[in-house]
Amino acid sequence: MFHYTPTSINFGEVAHGVQVGPQYVTVTNFGGGTLTLSPSAITIINDTGHNFSFVFENEVELPAGISVNIPVYVTTHSEGPVSAILRINYAGTDYDVALSATGLPAGIVV
Repeated sequence: MFHYTPTSINFGEVAHGVQVGPQYVTVTNFGGGTLTLSPSAITIINDTGHNFSFVFENEVELPAGISVNIPVYVTTHSEGPVSAILRINYAGTDYDVALSATGLPAGIVV
């Protein structure tokens, strides 16, 4: 059984152009058998400013009770609130994680 957490990540205030993270999305196999998760099943959508990214380069097979972490990052390119969705597609179902941050004006350091 596919399970993921959290359903949202707020990076808070982020200095302009500085990569912040990672914060992790954890996928766990709570069922029997093996859960296979491939990089092509994970995307970031609705990210008009290309502020969010993740690293997940290799397919993983998760036996029952095993988890994998997906590291998520933000680099704001504009001032103000930014948001997107990290989408994981498993067995034809979309599982979404809401991503958000607030970009600070250039020159302000957190």
